Amino acid sequence: MAGGEVVTQPNPNTKMPKWLLYGLIAKGVLVAAVIIGVTVYVTMQ
Repeated sequence: MAGGEVVTQPNPNTKMPKWLLYGLIAKGVLVAAVIIGVTVYVTMQ
């Protein structure tokens, strides 16, 4: 864990910020949408 990560803070709310959580969810949805889109595109050829 290198960089400027805040793991030394005792407050549990600072470990997973809301924007980071939403970013991970959005990334997962985006990856799933791309995979599904590519699969549909290939199978309809």
